[in-house]
Amino acid sequence: MIMLSLLHKFITFFFFQCVHFTAEAEGTD
Repeated sequence: MIMLSLLHKFITFFFFQCVHFTAEAEGTD
């Protein structure tokens, strides 16, 4: 169960990082 929790946190963090990066890329265009 711990592994699943860590995996979920990692995926969530990675997802938000991608969204943030995309938003910055579009903002600086």
